[in-house]
Amino acid sequence: MPANISSCFAVEYTQAAGTGAVTVTNPGRAFRILSCTGTGLTTAVITIRKNTGAGATAGVVNVLNAAGGGSDTLADQPGTVTLANADFLYSDNIHITIATANATEVKLYCVATGGGEALTVS
Repeated sequence: MPANISSCFAVEYTQAAGTGAVTVTNPGRAFRILSCTGTGLTTAVITIRKNTGAGATAGVVNVLNAAGGGSDTLADQPGTVTLANADFLYSDNIHITIATANATEVKLYCVATGGGEALTVS
């Protein structure tokens, strides 16, 4: 079984609290989203898709108050990545939709696809 090493990088998008959709243009690099987090008030919903709002869902972050109420500001709440849709081609852009007005930041933790540097396995 091969082993490879590749540098991790993060894509970070911030905004004033509100709703809307943005497209982060890919600079020409193939990558895989390993995990995602979101920051905002309770009930913020962030969806990450390929290319457009109708594209395959790569991840969803629901910023939820574990205590079940209030309007706490919650930072870096973990999201769910759909592994089947987590690979982006060099030509795929990242489409971020903020459906509930409380989100202020999303972070995508990624690694380059295509193998990286090969390691010796013995």
